[in-house]
Amino acid sequence: MGEATASSDDLLPAHRFTRNPSSTGPSLMEKITRVLRDWRYRSFLHQLRLQGRFALQLQHEARDCCLGDPDIGKTIIAGRIEYRDIGVNLDHFSIKKLEVPVDWLAWFHSFRWLRDVAACNDSDFSFAVTETIVKLWLQSFDSYHRLSWSPDILGERLTIWLMHSSLLFGSDDNAAMRTMLLKSMTRQAKHLAITIRDYESGLGRIKAACGLTMAALLLTPRKKDLGLALHILSSELNSFISVDGQVATRSPEDGLTVLVFLVNLHHLYTDLCMTPPDILEKSIGRLAATIKVMRFSNGLLSTMHGGGLSNKELISTILGDADKIAPFFELPQHTSGFQRMDANNTTIIIDVAPPPPCRLSDHGHAGTLGFELVHDGQHLIVNCGSGQDASLRMAANQREFLRSTDAHSTLVLGGRSSTQIRDDALMDHGVSEVAFHAINDNSDAGQLVDACHDGYVSSFGYTHSRRIFLGADGNDIRGEDRLIHAIPEIYEDELQNSDLIYDLHFHLGFGVRAIISEDDGKKAQSIQLYCLSGKRWRFLYRGGAARISPSIWIDGKGVVCETQKITISEVVRKKEMKIVWSLQCKA
Repeated sequence: MGEATASSDDLLPAHRFTRNPSSTGPSLMEKITRVLRDWRYRSFLHQLRLQGRFALQLQHEARDCCLGDPDIGKTIIAGRIEYRDIGVNLDHFSIKKLEVPVDWLAWFHSFRWLRDVAACNDSDFSFAVTETIVKLWLQSFDSYHRLSWSPDILGERLTIWLMHSSLLFGSDDNAAMRTMLLKSMTRQAKHLAITIRDYESGLGRIKAACGLTMAALLLTPRKKDLGLALHILSSELNSFISVDGQVATRSPEDGLTVLVFLVNLHHLYTDLCMTPPDILEKSIGRLAATIKVMRFSNGLLSTMHGGGLSNKELISTILGDADKIAPFFELPQHTSGFQRMDANNTTIIIDVAPPPPCRLSDHGHAGTLGFELVHDGQHLIVNCGSGQDASLRMAANQREFLRSTDAHSTLVLGGRSSTQIRDDALMDHGVSEVAFHAINDNSDAGQLVDACHDGYVSSFGYTHSRRIFLGADGNDIRGEDRLIHAIPEIYEDELQNSDLIYDLHFHLGFGVRAIISEDDGKKAQSIQLYCLSGKRWRFLYRGGAARISPSIWIDGKGVVCETQKITISEVVRKKEMKIVWSLQCKA
């Protein structure tokens, strides 16, 4: 079995990504400030500040490039709102008495479901059910509420209302509904303008800034907020999106979310015959280029740090619009926190950077050096996926598992994640630096990524090094995983009584079945992988003992699929442990 090797002449200079291990979540003072701020927003004086002149009409109805799902819309029109396996009947519907998870309520208050209703193209029935829900919402939440008026939800709701105003307003005869909504939109926009500086940087403030910008362009009384909105939006985009297009949360799904907001905002500027700010085109170009890197041939995103859940049509539509806005943007080579290798019909994406900063890591994954492999549209090697859009009925421990190192196709040492996840869902100490080399993509020689991380140095004294090679024909993948003790002077005699065990996981995609082959007398052990397409892959390994056990995978629709995983394990009793493996397509 060939090893993943390369001459030093082929290696590009080393790249390093670092994470500050001392960064923390919100301090006690910040938490106290949030409580006091919440009290201030609820006060009579703040509500009084939101009064004043309101818009009598919209300057224009903004376009929405994000298409809804008509099947979901028909279900809502029929009288039932469903999201992530939890449904609520509209009969005797009381929003304040809903006993549903917070994630469900956040989705509902964002009015994201309005896109699905709009996709039905049934104006009479669509307006009737929308009017019922909106009136109930205005009765309960037209003044400040901690969840429904949080900056990310309010910004998204305001954006969607402005893009689907014709569905909300109904016919021209419904003046009362139009007045209520315009007054509410004006008040919500004013609240954003007053409070937007109070919130932390990140995805939420980008959504808020986009909503405030769109409101300033379309609601006459809020035109004065345009300068503030663009200043904050520009500042947030510059800090949230790096020069290589990587978002601070490291989630391709978050990158797609921001791209949708920015493309819609750019369309509005164009429709109003106004010149869009330069930051829009620059950010759209960077994000679109990164999403292309993270997108497989089957149209789905990689599942790294919560990706992989958006539908193919949405991604294609957004990227098509983005290409018209910023057609010539290219990412700098070998600077992204993810490395992609393509050959023939095979794509491999590897995570070669630490998790996101602590404050932005509530959805981050401890999957450093994990990889995903897709061949001919079939997910062969995967990470288990994200719980962000999986069923809300999923058990909490299963949702936590999806973020752990165990749920990724990489090495786990001592049963611990390479970066620890705290009880408050933020990511703590672990991987602080990842260094990697990349081989040039010579079509005859193939491609190779060589990386290592320090996530287990503080707890066990070992670094994890991984090499993955992809042959030019796409049918030959070779890998090598090493554990190297960080203290060269240590004697191996000191490790002989160790009970430390490594587990090298290879999670298999849905529809891939693994069978351990009989020992054929060779040094390398063999496992046969059978795909639904009829193709067969041979997995060879040397070092440790392998077993096949059940696993799960969250597919592109958020459905939990039962799958298998290959795990190679061994007790660590040397200064350096090496596992060599390969995947070869046989038919």
